Amino acid sequence: MFKKEIGNRLRMARENANLTQGDVAKMINSTFQKISSFETGRTRVDLETLVKLCSIYDVEPDYVLGTKKNESGHIAVKPEEADILRKYRQLPDPVKEDIRDYIDMKYAKVTTATQKQENFLK
Repeated sequence: MFKKEIGNRLRMARENANLTQGDVAKMINSTFQKISSFETGRTRVDLETLVKLCSIYDVEPDYVLGTKKNESGHIAVKPEEADILRKYRQLPDPVKEDIRDYIDMKYAKVTTATQKQENFLK
């Protein structure tokens, strides 16, 4: 679980830096597959690589390791997510409730499918 959390934070930091896995791989003389394996939690990132990635993404290692959220204390949001949130806040409450229900349903479906796939691969 810990590797996946670190991987998720690395992916978010990379996306917030507007970089692809290929971009990052070139910067650290690696492959996009290796970056992907860090981000999915398949491979544990070593300390030297973690420091390089944090420098590239302009985040603190403490953020990636989960000991603090980020410099502002807020969750990092991509521009398209901010646009969705802005629109959501302008909607009437009953519509917001429908959207939350839909998201919960989709999330449950995806996480259940992911768990089944992970169990199948074990």
